[in-house]
Amino acid sequence: MPDNVGNAKKDGRRLVVDGESWVVYELSSSYDRRGASLVFECETVVRRVRDYPRHWLELPDAELARLMEGA
Repeated sequence: MPDNVGNAKKDGRRLVVDGESWVVYELSSSYDRRGASLVFECETVVRRVRDYPRHWLELPDAELARLMEGA
């Protein structure tokens, strides 16, 4: 799992929800004791999900969008 945002974004995926383009990536940080998070980032918003399936990259877009909406 990448430790910096640039590499994490490269390993992530794109998602379009209601016409808004998001980049979704997994991020770990040695500064955050809570562990890894799944980050959903668009031009104006960043959302973090702490409880997510390990196979998130394989989820269909609709399931990934539902996960984001719960953030």
